[in-house]
Amino acid sequence: AKQRSQGAAGEPEAFYHRGTVYLVASALNSPAAAQRALFHETLGHYGLRGTFGDRLDKLLDIIASGQRTRVQAKAKEYGLDFADLNQRRTAAEEVLAEIAQTRPESGLVKRAIAAIRQFLREIGFDIELSDNDIINQFILPARGFVERGRAGQTAGTPVWSWRLTLPEVSR
Repeated sequence: AKQRSQGAAGEPEAFYHRGTVYLVASALNSPAAAQRALFHETLGHYGLRGTFGDRLDKLLDIIASGQRTRVQAKAKEYGLDFADLNQRRTAAEEVLAEIAQTRPESGLVKRAIAAIRQFLREIGFDIELSDNDIINQFILPARGFVERGRAGQTAGTPVWSWRLTLPEVSR
């Protein structure tokens, strides 16, 4: 009700509440829709590392080393301690998202895409995704986690993922 009063439209597909992601089965019309909603919620609330575990740590360490000045600046911007490994990786995660948005052909982005694809195969998600799909559905949504910080993750208010019902366009 609160999100509707703030202008949300469509039907909720999933939501995050007190550390758990819930899928609304009646709003999900396919396995692909369920997968999309699940990853939208987990990435936004747990980030890339929280969703994919340590699979990206080596890449994030490479980014923190190779893009040191940029990662340090991002750490400072978000009030993170660059000397702390986990906080440095969080800043590197944000830099990865920025690189994916501006230079999706970058070797760093390609490595992240490969790691995400491998993870999805390992857990049984058999869906065809282009590089752009992975950037737009996985890497970029994870920025919300970094931008809000961990403090925003413990709030008691549910956060919904909405499916918009758009009018059909005649051709």
